Amino acid sequence: MTDNGVDMAALQLLSESDIVSLIPKIGIRAKFSERLRKHEIINIDQYLENVSHHTHPQPYILALGADKLTSTEHFVVNEKQIIKQPSLLKAVDVCYKAHFVLDCKYQAKCKWVWKFFESCIYKQSKDKVESSSLRAFRAYLKFKQVL
Repeated sequence: MTDNGVDMAALQLLSESDIVSLIPKIGIRAKFSERLRKHEIINIDQYLENVSHHTHPQPYILALGADKLTSTEHFVVNEKQIIKQPSLLKAVDVCYKAHFVLDCKYQAKCKWVWKFFESCIYKQSKDKVESSSLRAFRAYLKFKQVL
């Protein structure tokens, strides 16, 4: 496809007739079309234009890949700006640090995950009293000699 000038940006714009002309053999075309549907290609610029601060409080991590368990691209999104990261671990690190530096609240859905990172990984807990679940989990990790 690169011989025809089809890069990732152009791939998002291909119509069915374009795919037929690029891949004339039916079997190969069917496999390609199925893979294309599974990947659910995202136009990052369009995504950033349409993202709402109400549904996605920022900063947050955007992971893209073939499915939910195999992400291949990792980004941190903040104020409609996107910062590409080399790995999911680095994206988590940058996102946590952005929360800390910007002093913004954690999203309600993942508040306790960030609290775990704050308390157990970065050892920067602002709260004098932590939840009993977090205390129990920390004790378990110390018992298993993980922390």
